[in-house]
Amino acid sequence: RDAASLFEGEHDFGAFMNKTTDARETVRRVSDCSAIRDDGGLFLRVKGKGFLYKQVRHMVGALLLVASGHMSMDAIMTALDQGEACVRSGQRKWTPAPACGLHLMNVEYACGSVIIPAPYNLNLTTRTGTRDGDAGNAVRAVDA
Repeated sequence: RDAASLFEGEHDFGAFMNKTTDARETVRRVSDCSAIRDDGGLFLRVKGKGFLYKQVRHMVGALLLVASGHMSMDAIMTALDQGEACVRSGQRKWTPAPACGLHLMNVEYACGSVIIPAPYNLNLTTRTGTRDGDAGNAVRAVDA
């Protein structure tokens, strides 16, 4: 099973955000999380109705550690089970992926899409959207 698919479903993403003292609900549903490697690098597509602060950046950071062999997929499953308790107990081993190169590409609404032109020379890109259905958040990590 692909590590990215571990994020699919309803989980407590409290370990995948920056603010651990925030009182709001940290349970989110990710309807699709898939990684695709192509000639340009690795493309990560995350689709859901809403995301926590820096959630996708944390997800990418965790996936990069798994891909490099420095962390097991079990650590992701534990973090999804424990939520913020994972952070408080010192079990979170990843840091969020850097913001440089993250780019909003597309916002989708029930009535259509707004396409935002991508800047040049990006290392990471992100796409987010929808009001009535699922929002998509996709990150592309380009091999340099």
